[in-house]
Amino acid sequence: MIRHYLLVDDNEAFAENLAEILRDTGAEVDIALDGPNAIARVKAQRYDALVTDMRMPGMNGAELLRE
Repeated sequence: MIRHYLLVDDNEAFAENLAEILRDTGAEVDIALDGPNAIARVKAQRYDALVTDMRMPGMNGAELLRE
């Protein structure tokens, strides 16, 4: 079974590096650079897991998870 992850981090380079590691294991990975974009992706797509940065400008990770 292929896992589908959503990574949420305002540091694009870090998110891309982590996505590459997960993709090397056979996972599908999407990246959102902020909370509002992550919410839009979750409404449009089902994910097996969401991994978020807790310290982001605007909407932080805890606020994102509450939404």
